[in-house]
Amino acid sequence: MNSIAVPITYAAEALFDFGLVILILIVQIIIYPSFRFYELDRLKKIHSRYTRSITMMVMPLMILQIAMKIYMLWTKLYWLESIALLIVLIIWFITFRYAVPIHNDIQKASSSMVFSQDLVKINSYRTLLWCCIFLLTLFKIFI
Repeated sequence: MNSIAVPITYAAEALFDFGLVILILIVQIIIYPSFRFYELDRLKKIHSRYTRSITMMVMPLMILQIAMKIYMLWTKLYWLESIALLIVLIIWFITFRYAVPIHNDIQKASSSMVFSQDLVKINSYRTLLWCCIFLLTLFKIFI
């Protein structure tokens, strides 16, 4: 492997991980808690636009992140790469098994408070895991 390729791949990996940490923290601390302050009809309108917009930002980063983790595992075969990929797969599972169905249910909802609480709870696991991935990537770079 080219000697310059290792730092570039680690930098790209850290950039994707950091981008997702920033996004998830904004969602966790600001966006999801604010859902409870909207009347349900207004929330449904805002939420429809929100989900389209956030998906356009998050999905490319999630795809790039998982692709980078697979690439790093493939080229490095280091145990930390396996842990990182496993954490990403858990995030994908939580996202599509729990978070996406809650978002889909908002359009059929009769109360916004329950969904705001559910989203904050489910998202707290993803927030923690994305922070762990970023810290793991920093550990690989600096240790």
